[in-house]
Amino acid sequence: MHRVATQSGDLDLERKLEAVRQTPAEILFVSTADTELSALARVWGPKFGGRLRLMTAGALQHPAAAEHYADHVLMHSKLAIFRLHGGRGYFPHLLDEIQRIKSHGAQVRVLVLPGTDQWDAELLSYGDYAEPLALRLFDYFREGGLTNYELAAQAVERLLENQADGFPEPVTVPTFGWYEPWKQTTD
Repeated sequence: MHRVATQSGDLDLERKLEAVRQTPAEILFVSTADTELSALARVWGPKFGGRLRLMTAGALQHPAAAEHYADHVLMHSKLAIFRLHGGRGYFPHLLDEIQRIKSHGAQVRVLVLPGTDQWDAELLSYGDYAEPLALRLFDYFREGGLTNYELAAQAVERLLENQADGFPEPVTVPTFGWYEPWKQTTD
Protein backbone atom coordinates (compact mmCIF):
# COMPACT_ATOMS: atom_id res chain seq x y z
CA MET A 1 0.00 0.00 0.00
CA HIS A 2 1.30 3.44 -0.90
CA ARG A 3 0.49 6.71 0.75
CA VAL A 4 -0.87 9.24 -1.73
CA ALA A 5 -0.31 12.93 -1.06
CA THR A 6 -3.60 14.83 -1.02
CA GLN A 7 -1.90 18.22 -0.80
CA SER A 8 1.29 19.44 -2.33
CA GLY A 9 4.15 18.69 0.06
CA ASP A 10 2.22 16.25 2.26
CA LEU A 11 5.03 13.74 2.12
CA ASP A 12 7.73 16.35 2.71
CA LEU A 13 8.37 16.13 6.45
CA GLU A 14 10.76 19.04 6.31
CA ARG A 15 7.91 21.44 5.57
CA LYS A 16 5.98 20.50 8.70
CA LEU A 17 7.07 22.39 11.77
CA GLU A 18 6.39 20.64 15.05
CA ALA A 19 7.02 22.64 18.20
CA VAL A 20 9.75 20.97 20.24
CA ARG A 21 9.10 21.55 23.93
CA GLN A 22 11.85 19.70 25.69
CA THR A 23 13.80 21.04 28.64
CA PRO A 24 17.59 20.75 28.73
CA ALA A 25 19.26 17.88 30.52
CA GLU A 26 22.76 16.58 31.06
CA ILE A 27 22.25 13.67 28.62
CA LEU A 28 20.35 13.81 25.32
CA PHE A 29 19.58 10.84 23.11
CA VAL A 30 17.93 11.57 19.77
CA SER A 31 16.91 8.70 17.48
CA THR A 32 14.79 8.04 14.43
CA ALA A 33 13.72 4.70 15.96
CA ASP A 34 10.80 4.91 18.36
CA THR A 35 11.42 1.34 19.50
CA GLU A 36 14.98 2.28 20.46
CA LEU A 37 13.72 5.29 22.42
CA SER A 38 11.18 3.10 24.19
CA ALA A 39 13.83 0.53 25.12
CA LEU A 40 16.21 3.23 26.36
CA ALA A 41 13.44 4.77 28.45
CA ARG A 42 13.09 1.43 30.24
CA VAL A 43 16.83 0.76 30.61
CA TRP A 44 18.31 4.24 30.97
CA GLY A 45 15.37 5.97 32.65
CA PRO A 46 15.87 4.41 36.11
CA LYS A 47 19.65 4.86 35.85
CA PHE A 48 19.77 8.50 34.75
CA GLY A 49 16.39 9.83 35.86
CA GLY A 50 16.00 13.58 35.34
CA ARG A 51 19.49 13.80 33.83
CA LEU A 52 18.17 12.17 30.61
CA ARG A 53 16.04 13.43 27.73
CA LEU A 54 14.95 11.23 24.82
CA MET A 55 13.74 12.74 21.55
CA THR A 56 12.47 11.49 18.24
CA ALA A 57 14.65 12.84 15.44
CA GLY A 58 11.81 13.25 12.95
CA ALA A 59 10.61 16.39 14.70
CA LEU A 60 14.02 17.98 14.07
CA GLN A 61 13.97 17.79 10.28
CA HIS A 62 12.40 21.23 9.92
CA PRO A 63 15.06 23.99 9.91
CA ALA A 64 13.31 26.08 12.58
CA ALA A 65 12.82 23.06 14.86
CA ALA A 66 16.49 22.09 14.50
CA GLU A 67 17.62 25.63 15.31
CA HIS A 68 15.29 25.91 18.31
CA TYR A 69 16.42 22.53 19.67
CA ALA A 70 20.10 23.42 19.25
CA ASP A 71 19.70 26.80 20.95
CA HIS A 72 17.38 25.83 23.80
CA VAL A 73 18.19 22.20 24.59
CA LEU A 74 21.41 20.98 23.00
CA MET A 75 23.40 24.09 23.94
CA HIS A 76 22.76 23.43 27.65
CA SER A 77 23.58 19.71 27.72
CA LYS A 78 26.79 17.88 28.52
CA LEU A 79 26.47 14.87 26.20
CA ALA A 80 24.25 14.34 23.17
CA ILE A 81 24.01 11.14 21.13
CA PHE A 82 22.21 11.21 17.80
CA ARG A 83 21.19 8.04 15.89
CA LEU A 84 20.05 9.32 12.52
CA HIS A 85 18.57 7.04 9.89
CA GLY A 86 19.38 8.67 6.57
CA GLY A 87 22.34 10.68 7.84
CA ARG A 88 23.08 14.09 6.37
CA GLY A 89 20.64 13.52 3.51
CA TYR A 90 17.68 13.49 5.93
CA PHE A 91 19.02 15.77 8.67
CA PRO A 92 21.12 18.52 7.03
CA HIS A 93 19.67 21.32 9.16
CA LEU A 94 20.14 19.48 12.44
CA LEU A 95 23.75 18.63 11.62
CA ASP A 96 24.41 22.22 10.53
CA GLU A 97 22.96 23.47 13.82
CA ILE A 98 25.22 21.12 15.78
CA GLN A 99 28.22 22.59 13.98
CA ARG A 100 26.93 26.14 14.46
CA ILE A 101 26.54 25.94 18.23
CA LYS A 102 29.88 24.15 18.57
CA SER A 103 31.57 26.94 16.58
CA HIS A 104 29.98 29.46 18.96
CA GLY A 105 31.45 27.82 22.05
CA ALA A 106 28.88 25.23 23.12
CA GLN A 107 30.51 22.80 25.54
CA VAL A 108 28.21 19.86 24.79
CA ARG A 109 30.02 16.72 23.66
CA VAL A 110 28.33 15.22 20.61
CA LEU A 111 28.29 11.74 19.10
CA VAL A 112 26.46 11.31 15.78
CA LEU A 113 25.83 7.71 14.73
CA PRO A 114 23.96 6.11 11.85
CA GLY A 115 20.47 4.91 12.69
CA THR A 116 20.91 1.80 10.55
CA ASP A 117 23.23 -1.20 10.75
CA GLN A 118 25.61 0.31 8.17
CA TRP A 119 28.47 2.56 9.33
CA ASP A 120 28.42 6.10 7.86
CA ALA A 121 31.86 7.67 8.31
CA GLU A 122 30.57 11.07 7.15
CA LEU A 123 28.65 11.45 10.42
CA LEU A 124 31.87 11.19 12.42
CA SER A 125 32.82 14.74 11.40
CA TYR A 126 29.81 16.17 13.28
CA GLY A 127 30.85 14.66 16.59
CA ASP A 128 33.63 15.04 19.12
CA TYR A 129 34.85 11.48 19.47
CA ALA A 130 37.38 9.35 17.59
CA GLU A 131 36.19 6.62 15.26
CA PRO A 132 37.06 3.63 17.52
CA LEU A 133 34.87 5.00 20.32
CA ALA A 134 32.08 5.97 17.93
CA LEU A 135 32.17 2.50 16.39
CA ARG A 136 31.95 0.84 19.82
CA LEU A 137 28.84 2.80 20.76
CA PHE A 138 27.42 2.26 17.28
CA ASP A 139 27.88 -1.49 17.82
CA TYR A 140 26.00 -1.35 21.14
CA PHE A 141 22.99 0.22 19.43
CA ARG A 142 23.30 -1.83 16.23
CA GLU A 143 23.24 -5.07 18.21
CA GLY A 144 20.58 -3.82 20.62
CA GLY A 145 19.27 -5.82 23.53
CA LEU A 146 19.22 -5.21 27.25
CA THR A 147 22.89 -6.00 27.89
CA ASN A 148 24.13 -3.73 25.11
CA TYR A 149 21.90 -0.87 26.27
CA GLU A 150 23.32 -1.32 29.77
CA LEU A 151 26.86 -1.28 28.32
CA ALA A 152 25.96 1.89 26.43
CA ALA A 153 24.71 3.45 29.69
CA GLN A 154 28.03 2.61 31.34
CA ALA A 155 29.80 4.19 28.37
CA VAL A 156 27.69 7.34 28.75
CA GLU A 157 28.71 7.61 32.40
CA ARG A 158 32.37 7.24 31.44
CA LEU A 159 32.03 9.85 28.69
CA LEU A 160 30.50 12.27 31.20
CA GLU A 161 33.66 11.75 33.27
CA ASN A 162 35.80 12.46 30.15
CA GLN A 163 36.95 8.83 29.95
CA ALA A 164 37.01 7.71 26.35
CA ASP A 165 38.44 4.21 26.53
CA GLY A 166 37.98 0.83 28.15
CA PHE A 167 34.53 0.05 26.76
CA PRO A 168 33.81 -3.70 26.57
CA GLU A 169 32.86 -5.48 23.36
CA PRO A 170 29.13 -5.55 22.59
CA VAL A 171 27.19 -8.74 23.12
CA THR A 172 26.14 -10.31 19.82
CA VAL A 173 22.39 -10.60 19.53
CA PRO A 174 20.95 -13.12 17.04
CA THR A 175 19.46 -11.42 13.99
CA PHE A 176 16.67 -13.99 13.83
CA GLY A 177 14.81 -15.95 16.41
CA TRP A 178 11.45 -16.81 17.81
CA TYR A 179 9.89 -16.98 21.20
CA GLU A 180 8.99 -20.40 22.55
CA PRO A 181 7.73 -19.97 26.13
CA TRP A 182 7.40 -23.71 26.68
CA LYS A 183 11.13 -24.25 26.17
CA GLN A 184 13.51 -23.19 28.89
CA THR A 185 17.27 -23.41 28.96
CA THR A 186 19.61 -23.53 31.90
CA ASP A 187 22.39 -21.67 30.05
